[in-house]
Amino acid sequence: MCFCLPWCARGRRATWARRGFTLAELLVVVAIIAVLASLLLPAVQAAREASRRTVCQNHMKQLGDGILLLESSKRYLPSGGWGIFWVGDADRGAGYNQPGGWWYSVLPYIDQGPLHDIGAGLASGSAAKNQASNAIIETPLPVLHCPTRRIAKARISRNGCINCNEPESGFFDAKTDYAGNGGDNCLVDSTVNNVTVVINGVSTLLPGQPLSFAQGDSVATYWQYIPLNTGVCLPHSQLEMAQIRDGASNTYLLGEKYLDPDNYETSNSDSGDNENAYTGMNWDTVRTAGQQSNTVAILANYELTPPKPDTPGFYDDWRFGSAHPATFSMMLCDGSVRAISYSIDPELHRRLCNRADLLQVDLSQL
Repeated sequence: MCFCLPWCARGRRATWARRGFTLAELLVVVAIIAVLASLLLPAVQAAREASRRTVCQNHMKQLGDGILLLESSKRYLPSGGWGIFWVGDADRGAGYNQPGGWWYSVLPYIDQGPLHDIGAGLASGSAAKNQASNAIIETPLPVLHCPTRRIAKARISRNGCINCNEPESGFFDAKTDYAGNGGDNCLVDSTVNNVTVVINGVSTLLPGQPLSFAQGDSVATYWQYIPLNTGVCLPHSQLEMAQIRDGASNTYLLGEKYLDPDNYETSNSDSGDNENAYTGMNWDTVRTAGQQSNTVAILANYELTPPKPDTPGFYDDWRFGSAHPATFSMMLCDGSVRAISYSIDPELHRRLCNRADLLQVDLSQL
């Protein structure tokens, strides 16, 4: 046997030599793999973004269908609420008397009834009721978020509220990436201070948001300017479908809101994202197609604010937009969800925000 060993060893060594790789061959293989990976990575990223966009649209569809279910039940769309100092109250319905906004009123219609009903039966304005409100506004929901932008979690807020026990700053609340259609002008939120509106050349001083339940329930005093709003998410309202004179298929219901990426997690520094998701009328939950150009709201003098992709360093709390690279999504009042190019004609976008200007729209241009 021993005289065969050298021959066997030589055979094995020869076989191993034939199965090896040279350094050059190895480098070529690595280079090919790197090229393939670089070609596949954008496709993988695009597929992931398409999946996230689909989830985002599903969230919008769920919220919008909830609003339309509420409308079918009560025969009016939910009120946009009373202003930034107010949050939802389970015992005050979904119309004129509801100080909270859309996303609070829609909770029972998106399988979140128990969250909506926290504090039900307690006296409005009582310490116990206000404490119960804290539990609601501190609860984030995935359905309120676009997964391309951020996950659902409580984020820092400010301003507090009249009917809750939170201070003016330093607390963490639920946020939202979606906003109701406030119209094509800026008279959508109940401001802290009085607002001067010029109508046909005549200045009219309108009061800011109410500071008590009694003031909020006083239609004559605090809500004179509601008819001037042109959208469908309005303060102190019970808007019926018949009032959407342009038609449900020609009017936005809700959509994705613009946000500076620098403020995704530090939203207390952004007035379009510094309140909780269940607050009353303000820029956190309502967006428009136009903004006033000065401190006096002149109804015939608004600058259009077309939608825009989230852009680092660009702050804006008026317009619609999203974290998606090519399109943002809007839901129409007929329940359909559309992916719309950022290059949409600003005038077409404005018309879709106005519920009753009776101007023609071409949906094929979306």
